[in-house]
Amino acid sequence: INYLKPFLSLNSFFFLRKTSLYQIFFLFIKKKKEKKMPRDPMRWESSELIGVLNFLLNNFEDWNSNHLNACIKAIEATNSKRDAKSIYNKVYSLIKAMEEFLTTGKKASTSNIIWEDTTIHDLVRRMYNKSKERKKQEEKNQQTRNRSSDGDTEMTDAIDVGQVIAESSTSRTKRRVSQMPFSTDVINALYDEKIRQIEQLRSKLTKTVEATNSEFLKLNAQVPYSIDVVKNTCDEKVKKIDQLRKELIETIELANSKYEKLKSFN
Repeated sequence: INYLKPFLSLNSFFFLRKTSLYQIFFLFIKKKKEKKMPRDPMRWESSELIGVLNFLLNNFEDWNSNHLNACIKAIEATNSKRDAKSIYNKVYSLIKAMEEFLTTGKKASTSNIIWEDTTIHDLVRRMYNKSKERKKQEEKNQQTRNRSSDGDTEMTDAIDVGQVIAESSTSRTKRRVSQMPFSTDVINALYDEKIRQIEQLRSKLTKTVEATNSEFLKLNAQVPYSIDVVKNTCDEKVKKIDQLRKELIETIELANSKYEKLKSFN
């Protein structure tokens, strides 16, 4: 037994050494995985996201000119606990998911909240449409500037009057053709107005019901009205308006799509 002790000690040494190396390697891999994991400790609630999207939609010029500055303003307006980068990443990912859906019909699984909440779906769709329209307008303006710099507007002393009139007419026709014939802005403005009317009605009815019920309670009488009835009625109106606006926007997008096909037809 005694002559085996050095070997046992040596084996034990190698075993412990291997074990230590294994533990170090395991800890290294674990730390590496932890670094790769995205850090988003707070789950986005629907009410929080609706508040941010509403602000950005109502201040779209700020969003269009500087995304991060607009997100900072959104934090101040909604009292969000997130930073500007987190808000920008979320809004940008939702807009890209909407773009993929409207282009291919595929619903991104990473943005389920769009498909689960109709209000968020409509707000993101409006953000996408506004961004798309603004991008088209900027591209058109850039093309106009490029044509001007290339000498398209250069005039000579020998231009025929008839040629000027013909070119002017052609230019006006091109401008009309380049614009989309139908816009969702009017529908969105009407939708916002109707939503404000419903919210005003909700507030007025709620106050009336609370005041009436309070008087009945003073008399120890049964409360005749329920605030839940007011809430359910107003929510149903909002749901119907959402559906109508959704159908109108889809109709307009379909019409614009056919218009683009007609315009590019050869």
